[in-house]
Amino acid sequence: MSKDLKKAKKAEKEGDYVRAAQFAKHGSEQGHAECSLFYASLLLAGRGVPKDAAGGAQLLQQLADKGNVEAIVSLAPLYLEGTGVEKKPSEAHALNLRAAQKGNKIGQYHVGSMYASGVGCDKDEAEAVKWYRKAHEQSFHPATNALGYMLEHGLGERKNEKEAVRLYRKVAIVPDNMIGLGYAPAQANLARMYATGKGMKEANEREAVVLYRKAAEQGHVDAAYRLSLLYEHGLGVERDVTEAMRWCRMAADSGHVLAQHHLGDLFSSGPLETSTDPSGGDAPAPTDQRKAVMWYAAAAKKGHVPAQLELGIALLEGKGGKRDIGRGVYWCERAAGPGRDPKAASYVGKLYERGVPGGPGGAGLERDEAR
Repeated sequence: MSKDLKKAKKAEKEGDYVRAAQFAKHGSEQGHAECSLFYASLLLAGRGVPKDAAGGAQLLQQLADKGNVEAIVSLAPLYLEGTGVEKKPSEAHALNLRAAQKGNKIGQYHVGSMYASGVGCDKDEAEAVKWYRKAHEQSFHPATNALGYMLEHGLGERKNEKEAVRLYRKVAIVPDNMIGLGYAPAQANLARMYATGKGMKEANEREAVVLYRKAAEQGHVDAAYRLSLLYEHGLGVERDVTEAMRWCRMAADSGHVLAQHHLGDLFSSGPLETSTDPSGGDAPAPTDQRKAVMWYAAAAKKGHVPAQLELGIALLEGKGGKRDIGRGVYWCERAAGPGRDPKAASYVGKLYERGVPGGPGGAGLERDEAR
């Protein structure tokens, strides 16, 4: 490590990004590749210097042209996203493949992902498995998890759920003699296997709860949503609607569309909280239609068809506020588009067949049996 890089790293650790950038730039100008890599990262992030994505990409390109593998794998996502360079997924694939062929596990994982999705190249699941396996053999946790997923679903290779479980467990569970939290995506996948019993003798919902919680506590959004459902229905854990609400809300706040729709349903029907029933049981607390509409809208705007229909119906019926026939019909028609929800199409057809009477301050919907 050059003296400039040592000084730059020290300044970064102290939170002085301006000095860090100065030292890194000086080292870069002296031809130190490590300093150039660090300075490029500062330019891309705008830390200690004005943000300059093009300048950062140019530095990485210069290093990549000289065969610097770290620069190659750092440059690839810039071409994939169009950051500082023209968006060109095929170039991102070429760069990842180049790094992968040099034995870089990050390049191997990313080129595997590109083959799996068909982004920047022709989709080739067998090739994806090949590169995931190479990165897995270098103990790269994302690749181990991805390889498990491919084997679980029989993608690119014969389905092998038991081997998928073994791979998920390898990176999800930290041995007692080691420090770490485990890889959250693998914990979520292994939890799903326990919940369904796939790849094992029988389902174990208690273990699924443990693993979903571990993943959710690390910020895995889908795990938080799945955990909320287990708490809501008392599967593998004592039913706890407060915990169900907490985890579902966490997932919804993070943009999880299924959690957003589910919160809409819960606020619409009212089982989120319980209050003591005189008979000794638990009774649903009052509903909150305003919140239901808010969460349906959040999911609907992301293209979630069931939420679009629920939002449309809520607006037509005036749930959570004034009736809004125009917006209600709009969202119902969005849900009923070609190849979408037959239930929505049927509902919209009936709307036009019978019409919708207007109300104070708002026009109705005229009958149109031809629709």
